[in-house]
Amino acid sequence: MTAPDPSYFQEHAGKVTLLGSADERLRNNQIGAIGAVQAHFSLSDQPALVAMPTGTGKSAVLIVLAFLLQARRVLVITPSIVVREQIAEGFQTLTILKKTGTLPPDCPEPVVTQVEGYLSDTAAWEALRTADVVVASPPSVSPSPGRVIEPPDELFDLVLVDEAHHAEAPTWKSLLDHFPKARRVLCSATPFRNDRQTLGARIVYHYPLRRAQRENIFSEITFVPVTASTPEDADIAIAQQAQAMFERDQAAGLDHRVMVRTTQKNRAKALKQVYTDHTTLKLEEVHSGMTLKTIKARLKKLREGELDGVIAVDMMGEGFDFPNLKIAAIHAPHKSLPVTLQFIGRFARTGFKGQPIGDATFIAEENSIRHDEYSLYSPDEPDWGEIIANLGDRRVQKEVARQEFFDTFLKTVTSADDTDPISRLALGHFEPFFHVKIYQLPDPAGFELEASPQGLTVQYAEVSRDLNVSAMVWVSGQKPRWLRPSLLQDVKYHLLIVYFDQPSNLMFVCSTLKEDDIYDLVLDSFAPPGAHEIAAPLLRRVMTDWKDPELYSIGMRNRQAAIGQESYRMLSGGAAHHAVSKRDGKRFTRGHAFGASVEGAGKKTLGISSNYAKVWSLQNGDLSKLVVWCQALAAKLADPASDTKTTPLDMLDGGQIITSFPDSSQHTLIMADWPAKIYKAAGRSKTLHLTSPAQPGGKTVHPLELELRVRPDQCTHDTLRFDVHCFSETVECQLKLEPLPRHSVLPGQTCTLESLSAGKKAGTFAEFLDGHAPEFWFEDLTTVTRNVQYAPIDFDERVPADTFERVDWTAAKVDIKAEITAKQPGTISIQEYLRQRLEGQHQVVFFDHETGEAADFITLDATGDPQRPIVMHFCHCKGSSEVKAGSRVEDMYEVLGQCIKCMRYRDRNALRAHLIDREKKYQAAGSGSRYVTGDAMMMTTILSTPGSLVLPITVWAVQPGLNSTKATMEADPKMHRLIDGIQSLLIEQGSLLKVMCT
Repeated sequence: MTAPDPSYFQEHAGKVTLLGSADERLRNNQIGAIGAVQAHFSLSDQPALVAMPTGTGKSAVLIVLAFLLQARRVLVITPSIVVREQIAEGFQTLTILKKTGTLPPDCPEPVVTQVEGYLSDTAAWEALRTADVVVASPPSVSPSPGRVIEPPDELFDLVLVDEAHHAEAPTWKSLLDHFPKARRVLCSATPFRNDRQTLGARIVYHYPLRRAQRENIFSEITFVPVTASTPEDADIAIAQQAQAMFERDQAAGLDHRVMVRTTQKNRAKALKQVYTDHTTLKLEEVHSGMTLKTIKARLKKLREGELDGVIAVDMMGEGFDFPNLKIAAIHAPHKSLPVTLQFIGRFARTGFKGQPIGDATFIAEENSIRHDEYSLYSPDEPDWGEIIANLGDRRVQKEVARQEFFDTFLKTVTSADDTDPISRLALGHFEPFFHVKIYQLPDPAGFELEASPQGLTVQYAEVSRDLNVSAMVWVSGQKPRWLRPSLLQDVKYHLLIVYFDQPSNLMFVCSTLKEDDIYDLVLDSFAPPGAHEIAAPLLRRVMTDWKDPELYSIGMRNRQAAIGQESYRMLSGGAAHHAVSKRDGKRFTRGHAFGASVEGAGKKTLGISSNYAKVWSLQNGDLSKLVVWCQALAAKLADPASDTKTTPLDMLDGGQIITSFPDSSQHTLIMADWPAKIYKAAGRSKTLHLTSPAQPGGKTVHPLELELRVRPDQCTHDTLRFDVHCFSETVECQLKLEPLPRHSVLPGQTCTLESLSAGKKAGTFAEFLDGHAPEFWFEDLTTVTRNVQYAPIDFDERVPADTFERVDWTAAKVDIKAEITAKQPGTISIQEYLRQRLEGQHQVVFFDHETGEAADFITLDATGDPQRPIVMHFCHCKGSSEVKAGSRVEDMYEVLGQCIKCMRYRDRNALRAHLIDREKKYQAAGSGSRYVTGDAMMMTTILSTPGSLVLPITVWAVQPGLNSTKATMEADPKMHRLIDGIQSLLIEQGSLLKVMCT
């Protein structure tokens, strides 16, 4: 096979000399850009983006690249007809390259074709094969049904895009995507879009505006403000000022022209009349509604000096090359930053040596239009040269930093099928909502960056080892609810991002599916055992240093929510925090809050959820911005100095980080309970592996099958002691505060517990406790979790006088020290007494005693009363520590602690599930039935009675060791405070405490 004849650019590439001897050789920035593109394509086939300010020679760069890249056929895409004409002329004549010595004067010109209509059939595309260069605007060549057909994919091997910030607009992108095998070079003064979309190309060269100013490619810029009382007067004042500046420059020998800028065609016509009536300037309108012939004729008159200027309607700001335009009369300022920079750049360029061109002048009415932090049309700002450099260079640097960010990622999972849309995914496509759940990791070395959560069908994943970021897309499918057979799947894609901030040891999880089981999967996969949600008091730190704060929504969590149905109060409005009363502050803790603070010219929104360790902001952004946002949060969360600063949430108790536990001589530890998440559906998947002499082969148990019992007599200022009862076994544990809050299992235990994940051992029991920290309650209803303490709950003193029911235990022949089995001849135990008392007196009596119980006895009755259709009693028994009754807190704390725990079962669904599960296991063990009266059918019937889901309960604390008279007269307030507090807590939930005592 014979080789094809060389193309025009291949044949003449050797004639290019970048460092010629001519006085007007290419500028250093042009040479740098050309070299950068060549270097890029030596290593990559991805599109290259050249960022150069307007007027610094982008057109010459594009023409030279066609030679040096030895293109066979070039497609040049321009944003407008005017620019199309200019760049076609540049390729056709090669004037700039010959003038600068880049090409010899005798170099022949290429064949250049301009596309003026639509390429609506194959023949129109094929006709372009005779050209070396095809110049077109997007509508003419971008495929669209019924107008432009798809081009042959091999027609062009080099695609050059001028003013590339249009490249993600649908018509541009459609065309670029049809030439994936061609080398693509995008050129723009503003390599970013105002809608924040990515341009999809790598910035291979950036020539900063500030450097262009230093190298005198940009001239000085002067702003001349005018003031007027009405818009009509402003137009006249701007017009007259434009004439004055024009005459000044003409008198100085400067060949300057005027551009009058507006946004509408009818407005241009009106301004033409204003300039005719109030000035002597010779102006003509130029806008897209005119024919190309008319536009070219008027621009020719402008260049040749027959016109003093033009009135432009959103034209000529991009790509139009006429350095003599030096006076801008702005009747309608731009609102887009890229267009503003393009527009200003046109006037600031200096042109070629020898031309009588001076500095640029901008005339506009004083106004408050802003671009970033600058008011471009305000006389009080610094000089415009500095403003332009700051605006443009900063945005380009952000884009460069963004690309460097994505460079650190390595793709670990994707589709090998090119037809699969997953294969075309890129990190730059993602714009997650800024919402994260935050975890504290105990050991930074345990973070697993490349983890893949079990159970998730991951189809795309990338990781950055440098930044500790993992991003993945996974898919879920389920049968639609309206379909009976599983013939169709409702497929959904989900985004998951995990970022580990090593300095603060915090892990941030951003998930589009915000379900507890997803977060649990992520935690189990990425974090080491013992990782846990960040402490609630630390979350307030992210709202410090707010300026003029406004809270739009506040959620206050009832302190009792920890042991029963969630109880929440919501406040909303522009200043919701002012509606929180002092009483609310004592009775509620921080739930969630959402608000804003002033930042620059706008507002920054932020929300936190203390209950779920979540932070969010009402914004979407690419992955790099999300990570920067997380890093800023991490810096605040890790800064203890923030604790001394105020926040709009300080009226609510958010807990406090403690360095010592409550004084055991003043406060008695009464109970410990599992965290609320263990009781929820997602938490029910948490399991443990138990090994003991009685279970040498091991046994799988759920935490709710284990009972936490505190040891107040062994607690100190830095240690809380508690036992975990595993059926017939006991594991002794403790929580210590120093050096960090950690749970541990005391040495010498015969029973071993280990956490399980997906059926495999995943960590020690101590690590499980660190990740699922128990909540400890004291007799004044202070609570502690890890090293976070919440103040006592504030209650009204309204304890009913009939709280106590006194029993003659001696007459009933009860051994008051025997809770389960009486050892004294002729006596019965407390439980047996209660069984006899309850049997047959209720429709259902359920014996629930055992590890993980809701109560020793549960009774149910259907009343037929629509106001209270179901009556429930929960009875908790505890034996006396002494033969004689007295007022001993140690006799009461455990049984009253159980009275608090059982409030979770006010939810009839939770109770029904509990009773069914307990009965099933009891029968499976060959122990008969737990029903003393009634049966499972009766229980189900009663709990299915129409009415409220959450039911009131009468809770009985049965303790013969308590002498009610001594307790009420006791000088030590502990007993009275304990009973009153728990009674008030139950009353707040529509329930009642009864104490059966001596």
